[in-house]
Amino acid sequence: MAIQNDPNALKAGSKIAGYEILRVIGSGGFGITYEAASPITSKHVAIKEFFPRGIASREESTRIVFASRDTDIMAWALKRFESSTTDQCKLKHPNIVDVIHYVKDNDTGYMIMEYVEGETLEEWLRKRPAPLSVAELRPMIEPVFGALEYLHSQKLIHRDIAPDNIMVRANGTPVIIDFGAIKMIEQQTQLRSKTNRSFSVSKQFYSPPEQVQDKADHLDARADVYALAATIYRALGGRPPVSAEERTQQIA
Repeated sequence: MAIQNDPNALKAGSKIAGYEILRVIGSGGFGITYEAASPITSKHVAIKEFFPRGIASREESTRIVFASRDTDIMAWALKRFESSTTDQCKLKHPNIVDVIHYVKDNDTGYMIMEYVEGETLEEWLRKRPAPLSVAELRPMIEPVFGALEYLHSQKLIHRDIAPDNIMVRANGTPVIIDFGAIKMIEQQTQLRSKTNRSFSVSKQFYSPPEQVQDKADHLDARADVYALAATIYRALGGRPPVSAEERTQQIA
């Protein structure tokens, strides 16, 4: 399986914790997510690599390198990535992706998760000939309500609920993936950095106003409620709501 064209990504065949990289399945400002498989067990996993674009680069196609001036901010950001992995490893819920391991390699960190086979809710919705009815949406979205209720009971929030962060298994079961903790790390890195680098920490259409206003470190469970409501709007209305940023500009 060929890796997608991302110049910053590890090459297909690279190994992390005994798993062989197959392809890129997602990338953002501070992370690259791969599908990987064990050549011994054939078990597939998803691996998220901490890779802060704009700060780090890759040496010899593997090791992460960065300028000496960024040593402190990189150490802080990587530590936050590790702690977010620790938090997610504690979560055990059938509708939340299972984080199973963390390794340090290539002078960075790797979060190893179950590989959820299926399609995103956004992909699933686009195949529908018309927007869903409430009755059609209920069995798909109620488990997500339950997953968020459980998550919030653990004093954690997702930060990035959206149709492309909800996977739908072949049997119709939804699974929340791709927590947004790394976006908060991006924002804090921007604030702590002495440069003028800028990183996007909000998701158009689904992020609440406070996240659009660069207050991602002060979010609480209400941010997930807002994002889930926007996701429901997308499913029932056939299109996403007006973005919080656009509404904020109109009000101003």
